[in-house]
Order: sequence, then structure tokens, then C-alpha cells
Amino acid sequence: MPRMSLAPLRRVVRVTPLAPDLVGRALVGRIARRVAGRSIDTATGPGIGTRAAIDSDPRATLGALLQDVPVDQLDAFEREYQEIDHEIVARAGSRPLPMPPEWRTEQQTGLTLYSLVRALKPQIVVETGIANGWSSVIFLRALQKNGSGALHSFDVRDDVGKLVDPGERSPWTLHILKKGTLQEFDETLATLPPVGLFFHDSDHSYLHMRLELRMAGARLAEHGALCSDDVSLSHAYVEACEEIGLKPRLLVDAHKASGFAVR
Repeated sequence: MPRMSLAPLRRVVRVTPLAPDLVGRALVGRIARRVAGRSIDTATGPGIGTRAAIDSDPRATLGALLQDVPVDQLDAFEREYQEIDHEIVARAGSRPLPMPPEWRTEQQTGLTLYSLVRALKPQIVVETGIANGWSSVIFLRALQKNGSGALHSFDVRDDVGKLVDPGERSPWTLHILKKGTLQEFDETLATLPPVGLFFHDSDHSYLHMRLELRMAGARLAEHGALCSDDVSLSHAYVEACEEIGLKPRLLVDAHKASGFAVR
């Protein structure tokens, strides 16, 4: 078996003061993943299907989360999104990008995020893990359609967001976490108004994901949405939703699953 890197252990030590209740579970999960290839919760805990609804169609997810939104309005959101997605694809093929193309926001996830912003009209959208900026463009275009709102994006690299055009940047603030810590993220998040929609797409390790979602959940607006990419790697997202009383829906996309819940 390959030697285990000390980097995750150092990260756990840094995070311990923030979430002592999660550290033991995270360490056991890390060992289980190295030995068995699966996190401890997905290997031994209740099946994820018993803790969250699972959809294969974004319209099922949106219909459950946005029950007061008419079908014809959802149809209009989908038409808007398809145009935007085609435009982003064209941008991605016409400019050099530092991150791999497979790091894009997948189509069904993108449609769900776009529709949630259009329907909920959040004044503050927060995302973590920007990569080339695929989700950033989706959020910015939805906010532009709404006529108000701001996007705050968090990353540890300064070469992210290359898909965002100059004319789209006025409602966008890119926060580079120089220390790369959750403490720094939490301190910056505390300076913002309540978060209308949060989207996690950064470090997907159980401890980081679980704690980042806890921090965002604590600052979620009254009708805010808590969303995450890559929710099938562990039960971190489902647990975070349960902790604040949200009922998550998991959407199976082309290559992975995303999670969505609305307060």
C-alpha cells in the first residue's frame, strides 16, 4: 500500500479547533478510503438513498425545490441556460485555459444552479473552487438577468475564472485565500450579508467539505439554497443539510452527482 501523505494530517490538526466533533470521523474515513477505496460513511453507514431523494432529471429536482414556480417559467430558464451553455462552450474552445476541460460544471448541474438563481433571486451568491470559471459565468449571467445581486468566488489560486469576460465582472468579487485555510474562508464569509445561494466545488475531502458547508449553512439566508458538487464521495453534504434541517436532493449528472437544498 502506498505511503500516506502527511499533508491531510496537518490539515486535520489545523481544522481541529474549528470542528472537534468531526475530526475523529474524518481520520477514520481517511484510513478507510486508503485501505478499502471507500469512505467510512459510504462503506458502513446508511445508504445515501435513505437520507436524500435522488433524481436523474434536473426538472424533477427543480420541481421539488421550486414548487411555486410555474412550469412555463422553468421552461424559460432552461432556454436561457442552453444559450449560455453554448456560449461558454465556444469560449472554452477559443482561449487558453489553465485547468482541464473536464473540470467544467456539468450541464444538468449548471441548469439547476442557473434556475435556482433566477427563481430565488439571491442578492449574495457564494461559490468555492472556481477552476476556469464555468459556474462563475452561469451565476453572473443569472444575476444579470435578475437585474441585481453579487457573486463572491473563493479559491486558493489567482489564475482562475478565465472564462469570465470583462463585461461580466462588475458584480463579481474574487477572493484569493492566501493562507488556503478554512479559518480564512470563514472570516471572509462573516463580512458578507446572508448568503442566498452557496455552491461548494473546492476540496472534496470529507472534513473540508463538511466544515465548509457548515460555515456556509450558518450564514444561509431565510430562503437560501445550499448546493454542492461531487456529493457522492462521502455523506458530508447530506450530513450538513441534516444539521440545519434541510431536505437535500441529489442530482445524478453525466459523470458525478450534485446536491441541492432550499431553506
